[in-house]
Amino acid sequence: MPPDKRAVQAVRSIIQTYYPSQAGKVANVVHNDPIPGLQTQRNGSGSAATGTINVGRYFLDHIANFARRVLQTGHELVHIEQYRQNMTDQTEREFLAHCWTALMPEIQGTGCVRSGDRLGSADCALRFWNCLSSQKQTQYTRIAPFYDCTVGITFFLRVRDAFEKLVRRYGITFCSVADIGCGTGLFACYLNKCWGVPVYGVDRSLEMLRQARRNCPGVRVCFLQQDIRCLALPSPVDLITANFDTLNHLNAPQDLRRAFERVAANLRRGGHFYFDILTPCQPLNGYRVYVGDRCRVGNWLQQRVRWDPRRRLLRMRAVQRRVGSCRPVVERITERAYSAAELGKWLAKAGFTIRGVHDEATLRSAVDCPPRIVVVAQKAPGGWKSN
Repeated sequence: MPPDKRAVQAVRSIIQTYYPSQAGKVANVVHNDPIPGLQTQRNGSGSAATGTINVGRYFLDHIANFARRVLQTGHELVHIEQYRQNMTDQTEREFLAHCWTALMPEIQGTGCVRSGDRLGSADCALRFWNCLSSQKQTQYTRIAPFYDCTVGITFFLRVRDAFEKLVRRYGITFCSVADIGCGTGLFACYLNKCWGVPVYGVDRSLEMLRQARRNCPGVRVCFLQQDIRCLALPSPVDLITANFDTLNHLNAPQDLRRAFERVAANLRRGGHFYFDILTPCQPLNGYRVYVGDRCRVGNWLQQRVRWDPRRRLLRMRAVQRRVGSCRPVVERITERAYSAAELGKWLAKAGFTIRGVHDEATLRSAVDCPPRIVVVAQKAPGGWKSN
């Protein structure tokens, strides 16, 4: 088959296989060799609008990066839906479509999108965001929040890679999940889209949950505002996850013990608890973190972390600087570090068996004392009863 026909067939096949419910949006797929990927032309207007997708040779030559090509095709389907919604601002359309591509998890069975491609899509989205009017920038501030622009996407990719490796290593299977301390919802959305399971996203912050709902529209993620010390899911689940210092925000040991009990109570028997946590092995002099804002040149986030070894407390001072703002925004956070020995004792008392403790940076077994660890625990058959 000639290359032009193979390129057209590749796009048609992706739509039929991975987006069958949206196939009616596509009027035609045609070959247009100079195009470095895909490009869609509008046909008609309003709710009946369709699109003609143009595909170039580049798409076919790089079909081996299949997960990326599948999301690239989905990107064009997002544009057709925008046509149906009469979205006239091209900059706004491109911003939203690139946001979708940057944050949408891989469709199951298509492989993995390289982290560099993810960040490239995020950069494209943020460049278009910079070209929006100030009114629309304000409107979409929560879709591209300051946190996600600086550390959120990068850390999400790291957490996702670690999760996938350890799930395979321990043979963990699950049909339902809760992500506690879900924040902006990136990991909860990933669990639903990539693993095809219903997810509860739990966070104490109403503002974070509003943001999460914007990041995960139209997916099977139920967001709940709850304190994890009083966790009460509508139904028990097979897996509960807690990422990015969620448990370190519990500064009192009795609060962490109570959280372990509530996690066990909301897990099915034999279910797993997957979490990361900071340990007492922190740099004595603390450390600084400076991150440039991927959203806008001149914005930045600086964190100064001080370690109090006697109280096992990390005191964080985060300074956010925005272009055009008279003064930076300062936020102070206190977290408590917990040792592996403490965790083991309290998890056992809550009815868990620890299957593995890993250095978060390398995923090797934590034989020494790394500053951050990932723990994989399983609820024992005779553990706490569910709600």
